[in-house]
Amino acid sequence: MAAQPVRRIVAALDGSPAAERALPLATLLARQLGVPIHLVSVRDQIRSRAKPDSEYHPGDRSAPRDESPETYLGRTAASLEAREVSASTEVRSGLAAVEVMATLGSGDLLIITTHGQGAARRWQIGNVAEKLLRQAAAPVVLVRADSP
Repeated sequence: MAAQPVRRIVAALDGSPAAERALPLATLLARQLGVPIHLVSVRDQIRSRAKPDSEYHPGDRSAPRDESPETYLGRTAASLEAREVSASTEVRSGLAAVEVMATLGSGDLLIITTHGQGAARRWQIGNVAEKLLRQAAAPVVLVRADSP
């Protein structure tokens, strides 16, 4: 299979500070390659049925609890645009790995975070990240969520 030039950076975000650790690398690559960033977030179908959008971001998140995924991604895209990086957004519903894979097209580069594990589980990564790494039809870059 011949290498293909990167035409778009896809960054999967869930509203958490950990997921946002992928943004500096995505921004750097987008600038160097002269390509846009596509921000994608996936509503968990079960959570979406159980809770209204205003409660989409559970736990310790950087997105305010009353902020919808659309608003969060829009705010994040505006921040990128202010730094002269073209950005688009997409919110999908379903299983995270499946829906992120559905956004990928020819020439995409997917950048996601994964949580770090202790020494005993060093080679294990998150379920979604592992599925994307193994099955995505695009190159995947993993950024450790606990990196500085």
